[in-house]
Amino acid sequence: MGAISKHNRGRVKAIHHTEVMLLRYINNTPGIRYRQLLRKMNLTNSVLSYHIKILERSKKIRVHRIRYGLTSYYPKGTRMIDWTVIEYLSNSVFLQLIKLMLKKKRFSKFMELQRHIDRSPSTTSWYIKKLKDAKIISVSANRPYKYAVINKARISRMVSKYTR
Repeated sequence: MGAISKHNRGRVKAIHHTEVMLLRYINNTPGIRYRQLLRKMNLTNSVLSYHIKILERSKKIRVHRIRYGLTSYYPKGTRMIDWTVIEYLSNSVFLQLIKLMLKKKRFSKFMELQRHIDRSPSTTSWYIKKLKDAKIISVSANRPYKYAVINKARISRMVSKYTR
């Protein structure tokens, strides 16, 4: 960790190897969930919980606790406004829909979206509703409905930054 001055010797606590690895996973995969970290790190629940609490208390990570016990972890510099979009980008179906709509100059039609993700109409409708409720896409009021990403520049930047 380097030389520590006499003044700071008592206050500086070395970061544990497990915490370094956790930080690496969280920085490389913003929005990663607790269960995913358990699998990747191959740790027991109590050990992971202990190290996560240390990282959270030291403000090295940001934690988003969602309903039903779902928890996501983000690098400390991640803006809260981006958390919802990152959550959707981590799901392959949402990502497919968003990428298709980003490619379009104007809008996408329902059948096109349905064919692209190869899901039933009701399932496609569910995915679209979730994106609309999250204010990631807009839906025209006229039939046939037309779908488009609301802030293409921002979402496009996030797709390139947070997906591989």
